[in-house]
Amino acid sequence: MKFEKFISRKYRKNRHSALVSFISLTSIIGITLGVATLIMTINVMSGFSNILRDKIVGANSHIIVNKASMTLIPDWYYVQEDIEAVEGVKAVSPFIMSQSLVQYGNLFQGISVRAVIPEEEVLVSNVGDSIILGDFLAMDNYDKAKEVIDGFVGENAILGGSNINPEGLPESKPITLLSLPTIAIGSVAATNLGLGIGDVIELLSPNGASTPFGFVPKVQKFVVVAIFSSGVYEYDAALLYMSLNSAQQFYGFNDQISGFSVKTNSFKHAAQTADAINDKLGIIFSAKDWLSLNSSLFAALKLEEAAMFLILIIIIVVSSFNIASVVAVTTRDKKRDIGIMKSMGATDRSITNIFLRLGFFLGLTGTILGNIIALVLSYILGKYKIIELSESVYNVDTIPIQIIPSAFVIVSISSLIITLLAAYFPAKHASKMEPLEGIRDDS
Repeated sequence: MKFEKFISRKYRKNRHSALVSFISLTSIIGITLGVATLIMTINVMSGFSNILRDKIVGANSHIIVNKASMTLIPDWYYVQEDIEAVEGVKAVSPFIMSQSLVQYGNLFQGISVRAVIPEEEVLVSNVGDSIILGDFLAMDNYDKAKEVIDGFVGENAILGGSNINPEGLPESKPITLLSLPTIAIGSVAATNLGLGIGDVIELLSPNGASTPFGFVPKVQKFVVVAIFSSGVYEYDAALLYMSLNSAQQFYGFNDQISGFSVKTNSFKHAAQTADAINDKLGIIFSAKDWLSLNSSLFAALKLEEAAMFLILIIIIVVSSFNIASVVAVTTRDKKRDIGIMKSMGATDRSITNIFLRLGFFLGLTGTILGNIIALVLSYILGKYKIIELSESVYNVDTIPIQIIPSAFVIVSISSLIITLLAAYFPAKHASKMEPLEGIRDDS
């Protein structure tokens, strides 16, 4: 073993051929770039997938339970008790989903309305932590709403106009902001409409009334008491929260809901918990975990990650051809040495190992350098926002990086295996040389 190591090291240091040195250098550079690029790609794709998953799961919940027919759920209190009794369920929050039109001044925007019980919603999602202005719990709490509005607008803020009594006559008592139902709206929608805490919007319900003059939508004023930023552009741009009681009155749903948001003890086991909920509730209801609800998105990310791995591994394969060339040229130049070593008793295996070590050294050097470059770049990109992205397109404002230790291991092993395979065949060919053939060779 020491003999093979000594000869291989000698061949590495004594390269009289400029061509061999050049090919060796290009092979190391190629493998370095291939390894670094491949590791960086995996770190970026994993970081993007994990951030997107956390944002989607945080903005929603681990499981959504609806009626299989997608109709409203009456007597939902009993259904909620059944869900809470399922093993693995941590919290349950009822909700109503609907579509409406927001008007603020001369601006209009279509928006999704999610009505919840604030105290229960904060237990199943991260919406409470995503509030950037106001208080999410103020939607269903007069004291908190008063505190928020007083802090931003001032005490006894008056909306203007007057209240209307049952007889249709105006009363002298002015309308105050605290007399209106409250909402929380996404940061992008708030920016687009120019909304702040204490501003009053008009919400147009699709459930209106037919009159001799045609269909008239129901219109109601709401005051903004919270602005949230979930990090998911689609939610921040087109989602509005209100209390469950306000929605039931506004949409005329009486005491019915659309479904339940469920948080489990671990999002990794959400699918099993969803199956248990389905078994508990029967075929009337349908429980879907977060991965099923976003299966097409995450399947596309996995496919893209696999495709990028296969494409970038080609860089390493191409570089390995250079290593094969280095070994082949070296064996040609060292025919006499090979003949002498074999005549002195060196086995075919020893000759193979000598040149295999030569190729492996080149691959190992490139792999180590690639790992170092990938680690340094991953750290820099993760710490500093060097490359900015459009949040409306990618849901993140910079390249997400997650350093995956297994990526370094997998890519390094793959690179070394490819390197060994590339070096093996010319090394094996050299070991089959007859001693006399090498000694007589004058080239």
